[in-house]
Amino acid sequence: MAALSRQPFLRLWSISPPDASSSCALPTADTDGTELPHEDLARLAALSPHLLSDVGFRRDPCRSTTFHTVWERQGRRIAVCATTGEVSPLS
Repeated sequence: MAALSRQPFLRLWSISPPDASSSCALPTADTDGTELPHEDLARLAALSPHLLSDVGFRRDPCRSTTFHTVWERQGRRIAVCATTGEVSPLS
């Protein structure tokens, strides 16, 4: 019986450059050179937004509203919609 390869459920850090055809509007790299793929970030925010702090994001209570929670990491801001879980980059 062939062994099944196990794919990680959630890949948070990647050194590879982003796909040029990707519609990801987030900046490509942090100051330490790591990349946070938008698809993984969106999945994490939708399923377990409280875990964003585990990957370095801080909740911004001044910018957050009833409808959106704003998270910041090294100058990068994202908004997580409270009703849909959709993640939007902020400038």
